[in-house]
Amino acid sequence: MNDFMYRFFNTPWVTNSRSPLDFAPQMDVTERKSSYEIAVAAPGANSDIDVSVEDNTLTIELARDTSDVGTDDVLSSHKGIQDYSFNRKISLEKASVETEKITSSYKNGILSIILPKAETAQPKKIAVKVE
Repeated sequence: MNDFMYRFFNTPWVTNSRSPLDFAPQMDVTERKSSYEIAVAAPGANSDIDVSVEDNTLTIELARDTSDVGTDDVLSSHKGIQDYSFNRKISLEKASVETEKITSSYKNGILSIILPKAETAQPKKIAVKVE
């Protein structure tokens, strides 16, 4: 496991939970030849998502807040899906990532972040001259 992957899994989440239970999302991290891919389970977070990069640090912030949902005509309710808020900062210092080319998307409750590796970090094949 390379240094980026090791540090990714050994850096704690910074959690700002709105419930007694700490919320840490389920997440997949995949390393490919040309990129790292992060998939974060974030149900209901639609407009409350922020992904940014500053000083070689990737910041992921997600929230689900339904406190402003109208309750005027509600007679009774059971809230089983908790609201949440959390963030995580990931150092990209040793990952050799092209930060200006990072992309993210959100579909079906999954936040996907693609971190392209810098050209120098990608594997290169060296031709062997046979005499």
